[in-house]
Amino acid sequence: REGIHVDIQVARSRQNTRMAMEPVRLRDGVATMPRVGVGTYRMGGEELVRVVRAAIKARPEGLLVDTARAYRNESDVADAVEGCSHAFVVTKVSPRAMGSYEDVRASVHGSLQDLRKTQLDLVLLHWPGASKLPPESQLHRTKRVDAWRALEDMHREGLARAIGVSNFTERHLMELEKVWSIAPHVNQVEMHPMLPQDALLGTCSSFGIHTMAYSPLGQGALLKESSVVRVAERLNCTPAQVLVNWCLQKGASCIVKSASVDRMVSNLEAIGLDLDEKDLEELKKMGKEHTLRFCWDPETIL
Repeated sequence: REGIHVDIQVARSRQNTRMAMEPVRLRDGVATMPRVGVGTYRMGGEELVRVVRAAIKARPEGLLVDTARAYRNESDVADAVEGCSHAFVVTKVSPRAMGSYEDVRASVHGSLQDLRKTQLDLVLLHWPGASKLPPESQLHRTKRVDAWRALEDMHREGLARAIGVSNFTERHLMELEKVWSIAPHVNQVEMHPMLPQDALLGTCSSFGIHTMAYSPLGQGALLKESSVVRVAERLNCTPAQVLVNWCLQKGASCIVKSASVDRMVSNLEAIGLDLDEKDLEELKKMGKEHTLRFCWDPETIL
């Protein structure tokens, strides 16, 4: 019986590893998306171009490149991915543009111009609220609806292959579900072993929404966590690779950021790791003991 149990664990591990390496096929066949990618928050100019081009070279199978209107680096991203057919660019509508339907459309057209594209690969609403409003304002709800309708229309018009949201909680999704005619294809959220997002993953799956993880390293704070270090030592890999692969084995795609070319390339190699049940159980304990956010908390937005 023990041997059978071990065989089942090995089979599950191999299945998770295969899934982690396969591209993501978004709902309704709108796009096929790479599983891992590079973040560009607070990057720009030659530094951004150097890191993104190195990542593209390291991932000829396909690479996510994550940017946003608020990052003010879409033109640099366009320089970095120029001539590359396997880079899948994700951008986001700024909370400042959540004021109205027309503001959202203007933001998307700005992204099209700066990214030098006639069609965006994937555009997300960056935040469930509009800027300059108190978190408890009822206006967030109406502005989310107007913003989503703008993205739905631009998707129908062929200006975006796929559309989605970022930092939306279960509550935000449940409210939007009452009015959407097209469900988001993607929800990009903070995700790591100390914020496993299990309930949100289930909700997204029920709607056919793919989850994309950001900040898998907990802004670097999780790299020295004892559980992460122990798993990395067992697998002879880096703690960062463990954390990225953990997200992939949860069924999510993963955006990871580093200003170092060597670290970025190493992080992307996490896609080939094989975390077994023992590894996953050890990492699971981190989220059971207590959850922790390192980025913004969308739960505060009505």
